[in-house]
Amino acid sequence: LTGDWEFAWTDETPPDARSATALTAAGLTLRGCHVPGNLELDLQAAGQIGDPFVGMNMAGLAFLERAHAWYVRRFDLPQRPAGRAELVFDGLDCYADVYLNGVHVGSGDNMLVPQVFDVSAALAAQNELVVHLRPAVQEARQFDYPPLLGALRSNVESLYVRKAPHMYGWDIMPRAVSAGIWRPVRLQFRPTEHLDDVYLQTCSLSATQDRADLALTYRAHLDPTPGAVYALRLIATCGASSFTLEERLLFEAGTA
Repeated sequence: LTGDWEFAWTDETPPDARSATALTAAGLTLRGCHVPGNLELDLQAAGQIGDPFVGMNMAGLAFLERAHAWYVRRFDLPQRPAGRAELVFDGLDCYADVYLNGVHVGSGDNMLVPQVFDVSAALAAQNELVVHLRPAVQEARQFDYPPLLGALRSNVESLYVRKAPHMYGWDIMPRAVSAGIWRPVRLQFRPTEHLDDVYLQTCSLSATQDRADLALTYRAHLDPTPGAVYALRLIATCGASSFTLEERLLFEAGTA
């Protein structure tokens, strides 16, 4: 779902808008943009602001810290693959509410890790995806800031916000508390029963490197049907050495 999107924004009281129609009805203007991207670059491309990296232009964009932004993408899905439908944002900056066909499918609050939303129930043949990005500085006000917290004068509000620290001002750049969909977006389909995460750890290695002790940590998504039995099988090969491990799963997460 990367490529051409539309966006709208306001630094005034935001409307409760979950669709492009609601945004335009609230008096906001939808403009073309590109995802991945961010609000400042989208505004520059639309001719709404000057180049943020020229002169003191960045300092003049402080008003965007209180901006609400909406990103809109329409897409068709005439034939739906089998399995669980997941909407994956590899980078969503930062406080976000995600709506698919007017249905709230999830929220994000961390720009540093992917956000995955189950959209199986909301997906249709013709779809409208709306992402509402709320201003991080405003969201930071909900937290407590007791004495003796460790922060610079310029970034106290960043302590509870999972956002790139340099955006609050650093020696490498001026303050620019941005927002946007800064990494690719995709729709993926997976079987109901699948492995979410697998990590193979080397616990010890002999001095001659001919023997190693390994630990496998896993997280699975299984069918909750009573009586269902599952096993995990690992087949590993390294050079001329290989081994197979098979264990019954007692829970969706564990170590083998």
